Amino acid sequence: MQFYDTDRRFPAWGFGAKTQGHVSHCFNLNTATNNCEVVGVEGIMSAYTSSLYSVSLAGPTMFGPVINKAAEIATQSLQYANNKYFVLLIITDGVLTDIQETKDCIVRASDLPLSILIAGVGNADFKQMEVEQNFGNLHY
Repeated sequence: MQFYDTDRRFPAWGFGAKTQGHVSHCFNLNTATNNCEVVGVEGIMSAYTSSLYSVSLAGPTMFGPVINKAAEIATQSLQYANNKYFVLLIITDGVLTDIQETKDCIVRASDLPLSILIAGVGNADFKQMEVEQNFGNLHY
């Protein structure tokens, strides 16, 4: 997907980790700066790898805050008539614990130029993450 973006700059966030002593459910993966953007897939992978040295993974798994952050960026884009479309890719190895909050966030984001993709990796049982409702902006 990076080749459909002219500047190849992507916000990269982590969730479910201890940063600065407390659990955060939406933090910049690019810990070298205050800017959450990285360049290309290489930048995403580099930021992820680097962040593993500065955070410790922690539960629970909550998607609501990161969905809200992506929705905030999509809303700002609409306000400035940027005509941009956004894709939030959530890669998780844990089972979701804030199911209702996540559903509520997805519904609030459904009128925005934002698609949400959730990819479960690893051996966890992801069946509970399959949302019963059919959201046009969510793909699992």
